[in-house]
Amino acid sequence: MRDLAKAFTYMFEDENWLAKMLVGSVFVLLSFMLIGIPFLMGYSVETIQNVMAGRTRPLPEWTDLGDKFVKGLFLGLALLIWAIPVLLLWGLGFVFFFVAVATGEGAVALLGSGALLLYWGAGFIYQIALGLVTPAIYIKYAEKPEFGSAFKVGEFVSMIRGNLGNFVVVFLLSYGASMLAGYGFVALCIGVLFTTFWSYLVTAHLYGQLGRSLKKTEG
Repeated sequence: MRDLAKAFTYMFEDENWLAKMLVGSVFVLLSFMLIGIPFLMGYSVETIQNVMAGRTRPLPEWTDLGDKFVKGLFLGLALLIWAIPVLLLWGLGFVFFFVAVATGEGAVALLGSGALLLYWGAGFIYQIALGLVTPAIYIKYAEKPEFGSAFKVGEFVSMIRGNLGNFVVVFLLSYGASMLAGYGFVALCIGVLFTTFWSYLVTAHLYGQLGRSLKKTEG
């Protein structure tokens, strides 16, 4: 992976970058009502496909919205299934904690606090692991946009085991992009919509680069 820095700027090289970014920002706004999320995820998948194919201008057009929605919907459902364990762990932690506190007994409350930390800690570890697996999920889904592509656990393990360093770098950079996107608040609402979509595009390019490097390794 030699073009990591390009992931942060490539979108501005597109002739119609402003229009595409503005449309993406609208879907970010619609995401607050969950409507826009499948479109954004579908657009990310197509961006990954274009980067993996080595296209000079990988930003897709905002056409075939129905196809983007379907791609994003199935991928979103798959990621939600992957997230169930961490949701359960955090939920159980809260349950044990509140039950313990409700008893009013010091020892039981202390035990509940310990359970909360234990479940939260396990949930945090799972979340980190899922963060490393997520690029593999996107890459396999981009190669073959089918629901089952998001659950090829054996292939994910093989991909990560042989390229752990690249997966860690991609995870950290994509996380950093999402943090930078938060600075859009300084430009009020429209700023955060714009920077949030920018972070989607950064992550998609990083995933696409990783997928392309994996193909070269396999070849």
